[in-house]
Amino acid sequence: MTTTTIIPLHVSKGRSAAAVLADTADYTKNPAKTNGAEWVSAYECDPLTAAREFAFARTQYAARTGRQQSANEVVGYRLRQSFFLGECDAATANKNPCSKTS
Repeated sequence: MTTTTIIPLHVSKGRSAAAVLADTADYTKNPAKTNGAEWVSAYECDPLTAAREFAFARTQYAARTGRQQSANEVVGYRLRQSFFLGECDAATANKNPCSKTS
């Protein structure tokens, strides 16, 4: 059975949004946990530059709206999918989340 977890990323303990995003991206791309990054993908951004792209988009948004970062603000989300062995390979999961349609 496939499970999907959506994990909110928060600004915390005086860390900037950029630091939270960079740390999360580094953790997510850990080669030891992702079969050498084979299981890492991104939507509408490059996994190698995703943290910088998010930080840049936040800067642009703040400049346009004047909105300031608040304590414990959600700065992004990380999606994690897990599959039973043999249920779905990485290539299929990254193209289509192994959904079965009739």
